[in-house]
Amino acid sequence: MFKRIKFQINNIRSENDKLLIETEIDVLGGVKNVAVDEKNGETLIEFDDSKISQNKLLEAIQGLGFQVSQEMKEGLSATKNIHTLLRACVALPAKF
Repeated sequence: MFKRIKFQINNIRSENDKLLIETEIDVLGGVKNVAVDEKNGETLIEFDDSKISQNKLLEAIQGLGFQVSQEMKEGLSATKNIHTLLRACVALPAKF
């Protein structure tokens, strides 16, 4: 199931740091997307948690010499998003 995590990386100093993180994490099996904002350290990773764990992703970033400081609220998985949408649709009155 695909998940999305968002967190802060403290010690990003340049565009090169951003590219290093994105490149090294993107090649890990199960990673769908990596986006790092080099100005504020905000990082978003989308991944298949049946192929790689959140802990492995964070360990990989720390292994590159960066400090993960704060995990932000984890996003809903694609399956949960679909279920939430379906429940909302069923709850709507059928007035057309």
